[in-house]
This record gives sequence, C-alpha cells and structure tokens, in this order.
Amino acid sequence: MENTELLQAIYARYVRGIGGERDVAEKILRKKLAALGMTLEDYEKRFGENCIEHFLLKLPKVPKEMKRVIFCYAISQICSTKEEALDVVVWWEAKEVKLRTTEINFLEVRSIVETLGEAFKKEQRKQNKRLIIAFAEANDLHWEFTSNEPEDKKPKRKCKTLSFEEIAAITAMASGIKKTEIRKSLECK
Repeated sequence: MENTELLQAIYARYVRGIGGERDVAEKILRKKLAALGMTLEDYEKRFGENCIEHFLLKLPKVPKEMKRVIFCYAISQICSTKEEALDVVVWWEAKEVKLRTTEINFLEVRSIVETLGEAFKKEQRKQNKRLIIAFAEANDLHWEFTSNEPEDKKPKRKCKTLSFEEIAAITAMASGIKKTEIRKSLECK
C-alpha cells in the first residue's frame, strides 16, 4: 500500500533524521496525518506498538456484487500477499466488515471504499438518465421545452407531447430497472 509505506518512510526519516531533515519530515508527516484525521502522537503510539486491532467498516449502499468488488479492491491496495489479505478479513456481513488490521490501514481502506462507492453511485445516476433518454428515443417520445426561437426555425419533428404523469411513469420505470443490468453495462464499457 503506497500511503502506509509512504507514512512509514516519512516517520522513519522523522525518527532518524538530523536537524532540518527531521523538521521537514515532521511537517510533512503532520500534514498527511491531519488529512487522515490523526495526530503525530497517535501515529507514534500506533506505529511504535505496531498495534493490530479490530475495526468495523461500513460498506456503501450499492448492489451486493459491487460491494464485493469495491471491498476486494480496497483490501488489495493494503495487502501485499494473499496470506495477509486472508488474515485481514475476520467477518463478513451485507452491510459491515470486521477487519483485523492497524489503524492507518483501516483509514486507507475506508477512504478507498468511500471514494469508489461515491463513484459508482454517480455512474449509476448517469446510466439511469441514459436509460430514460434511450427509452424516450426508442418510443418516439419527446419533451417539448419552451424556446425563444421563432416557430419557423424550430425543427419539424413529429412527436408526442408527454404529460407529467407519463414522465413520472418513465422515471419510475427507469428507477425500477435491475441494478445488475446497470452494472453489466458499466463492465462492458
């Protein structure tokens, strides 16, 4: 894992450095730890003991298959060997995972999981909009928007104007589509 190794290297430079080298390492270390929500004193205590604890990680609200993909990717980022990965995961449930690891590794896994979960949700919303547009195009359904253009410059298109109820029905249909279909379409890109 890049961040943990980087923090450990900076901490080693902080401990073994002399003069300005130590000051620069301390400044960088404090800045990186503040981004993770830790202080230098907390890190010294954890790093000095190399303390392994149990942490509970809440997974994002995404389809079950994507939870596995996101979690496995995050674990692969902190584990260098397969045996280490098998030792990290203690317990699995649909919403939470119990990890046996150091605090700095847990913080990094949590940040990766949150980032990937948000990215998936954003892509899912985008796919839902595309599905609605594709359905409307396939059935020759078009929304008429008010325009400042004169009537003669508007495109001559034979279309059906949708009522609010029809638009609501199309939106409900798009949100009812199975999430696995969206995931499969994302994997095919």
